[in-house]
Amino acid sequence: MTTMIVNDLFNPSATLRSDPYPVYHRLRATGAVQPTPEGDGWLATSHAAVQAVLREPGWSSDHRQATAHKRWLESQGAPEAADELLSKVLLFMDPPDHSRVRGLISKAFTPRTVERLRPRIHALVDELLAPARETGALDVITDLAYPLPVTVICELLGVPAGDREFFREQTRKLAVILAWEITAEQFTEAAGAAVAFAAYLLPLFVDRKRDPRDDLISALVAAEEAGDQLEADELLTTVVLLLTAGHETTMNLIGNGMLALLRNRD
Repeated sequence: MTTMIVNDLFNPSATLRSDPYPVYHRLRATGAVQPTPEGDGWLATSHAAVQAVLREPGWSSDHRQATAHKRWLESQGAPEAADELLSKVLLFMDPPDHSRVRGLISKAFTPRTVERLRPRIHALVDELLAPARETGALDVITDLAYPLPVTVICELLGVPAGDREFFREQTRKLAVILAWEITAEQFTEAAGAAVAFAAYLLPLFVDRKRDPRDDLISALVAAEEAGDQLEADELLTTVVLLLTAGHETTMNLIGNGMLALLRNRD
């Protein structure tokens, strides 16, 4: 029965995508850590199971430990350099590397830094909604949810206004990496976006080290603990992770939040 439910979850049918919650409910009721249908991954289906995976020894976040990931990269023709760069992403690190990088990032990404953004985000939302007040129409994703987070992140990083469209376009291409299914064409496009980001950001890191400003990149470059600092590839993956994960998740949150509001007006 559990295998049947897991198969339902991995079935890319339109019905499941539009309403996955019955399958989620049946999975949660099993309360187990179980293999995926192909036997090359694991699924934690309850709060207790997730806690066990996160806290107990023997589990790893390092993608290089996963045979399925290796096979997938090989099938896409990905170079070893791409795999090595992924290992510098905070999401795919195990302690002590994860602890070290997270500690350095936290010195730059403080609650005070985030709180300072609040008035500017209010102003940006007003700017983005202004045309809707005149026309009486709004596409929630195109007009608000898509441009807002990438603009906020670019301002936080200190990216010049003239370069923000470049960041929007490259972020859109790279964000598919987070999707459940990805084609070889999408992977190639995402890899190209990663190269474009590297070509843009690496000289910017050098510039901010020489001429610091009041932005997150300068703070990340300067972050130090016991003489240790983030390396160039760690800076690059941190900034790209912020762009892709911060943009995609916030866009979906705004869209899903608005849908929930329209369906539950009370």
